[in-house]
Amino acid sequence: IQEATGDGKSDVAMDVERAESGLEAQANDANHALSRVHAGRPYTLRDLLRWARRITTLRDNELALMRVGKAAPPQLRSAAYEEAADVLAGMLPAGPGRRRVLKMIAATWGLPADD
Repeated sequence: IQEATGDGKSDVAMDVERAESGLEAQANDANHALSRVHAGRPYTLRDLLRWARRITTLRDNELALMRVGKAAPPQLRSAAYEEAADVLAGMLPAGPGRRRVLKMIAATWGLPADD
């Protein structure tokens, strides 16, 4: 039996909170960096909606793999990356700008960045 700390939380609960706050900080760092990446113009809500429509229209099989309370399965993350890469970076010429956008999209979905 674990002893509760002064505020009534067990050591396990405190570890979970620390892990959650670390993941939130990591996500915030990735989102902050992604907000600075753009293709000659800032990405907008319209771009996000285009991506969402594509995912729901073209990727039903991958979306069916989602489960409440579970992390997105690798097939869904890969599909989301592919559609986001097409919508957000498809119009960019090959080069460092396009690679940077693709790396940030991959990082957002927890995928390795392919060079």
